[in-house]
Amino acid sequence: MGVSEGRLRYAEVWSREPFVLSSFTLDDEGSGWTLEHRVVLSRLWADGDHPWLPLPEKTTPQIVALDPLNGNVIYLKVGRHSIGVD
Repeated sequence: MGVSEGRLRYAEVWSREPFVLSSFTLDDEGSGWTLEHRVVLSRLWADGDHPWLPLPEKTTPQIVALDPLNGNVIYLKVGRHSIGVD
C-alpha cells in the first residue's frame, strides 16, 4: 500500500503460479477499492529470456514499492533480481 500520483493505492501478487499482479486505488468517496490493473506475470515471462528464470522452488515475486510518480509502475523482487512492471 502506498501513495502514487496523489492517490492511495494497494497492490497484491498471487503467491503461486501464474503470479497475477493486481493494483487498486481507493475510490473518491474513500469507501472501497477499484481495480485499476491486473497482469499475469507468468505470461510476461513466457519467452524465458529473463535472468531470474526458472524460478527456484518456493520463490514468489514480492512487491517492493509503488512508484510515487507513476501509478502504472510497480517494483518487484524476484529472487535476487529487482524489476519494474509498467
